[in-house]
Amino acid sequence: YGVYHAAETLVFLGEEASEKNWQRLLELILDNQEKEGSWWDTICYEYGDKWGTGFALLCLERYMTAHDLWEE
Repeated sequence: YGVYHAAETLVFLGEEASEKNWQRLLELILDNQEKEGSWWDTICYEYGDKWGTGFALLCLERYMTAHDLWEE
């Protein structure tokens, strides 16, 4: 959940957000991906993998949009 807010902050900062901060956020997301492809938000609840995967994908989408990486 926290990485999503970090991504939104970087989008809000626009050009003031350094590429280093984006790279650190992406490394955090990708380093925590499970072998089967999901992410966990917290192990305390049964919805952890669904919640975590949703937020991780939202963060990746924000990166792609901020860097004009979507192909039409």
